[in-house]
Amino acid sequence: PMHSERNVVKRVSGARSVPAIVDRETGVTMSESANIVEYLEGTYGDAATDGGRAADDAATDGGRAADEGGA
Repeated sequence: PMHSERNVVKRVSGARSVPAIVDRETGVTMSESANIVEYLEGTYGDAATDGGRAADDAATDGGRAADEGGA
């Protein structure tokens, strides 16, 4: 029902469907949830599939473990 907002999605991703992703790290834009999940797993591997532990670790230690070669 919010067609104007879908037009914004189309300008960004090339499609009016959601979900859509814009990965600023790689410049990739896409829609379709299965494609997005496959892309995230293939591009970011364990960080996308470890249940968020890597992000949680970085958030709780200020990223020191990654900077120090892991913990």
